[in-house]
Amino acid sequence: MLESIGCYLWQTQQNHSEFKVFSPDTDRLDTFFYKNMEGSLHFAKPWPVTKKLLILSHGQATAERGISINTQLLVENLKADSIVSQLIVYDGISTAGGVYDVPVTKSMLSYVQGARQRYFAHLEEQKKKATHNTKLDADNSKKQEAKKQ
Repeated sequence: MLESIGCYLWQTQQNHSEFKVFSPDTDRLDTFFYKNMEGSLHFAKPWPVTKKLLILSHGQATAERGISINTQLLVENLKADSIVSQLIVYDGISTAGGVYDVPVTKSMLSYVQGARQRYFAHLEEQKKKATHNTKLDADNSKKQEAKKQ
């Protein structure tokens, strides 16, 4: 294996014109190595290793694609719960293979029918939390005023 890699390095020194033409801004590294290594008997051993190394560099492609989707979802005044919900829906649709391939089950229909009631219950809970927090803030400010006097 080391001998094959040494041979490749020697060949690159002899054929350096191809390497001078390579531009990382416009050329793909995997295509470049493929043209230079694939099909050659000298590089039968290092080529599979090189392919695996090139695949490793794309290991985070899925996460980066997810970040791209997240930035597309960000809209002004969109709350964290809404973003999480949209991501869950997006993942579900992607897993199913597209919008037209999502199976509509009875449990899904019944869950959707109760969505309005759950939404109003959520709003009531938020109002209760807000009034409770307002009362706590008022009590804290009264205590601080009393301490100052």
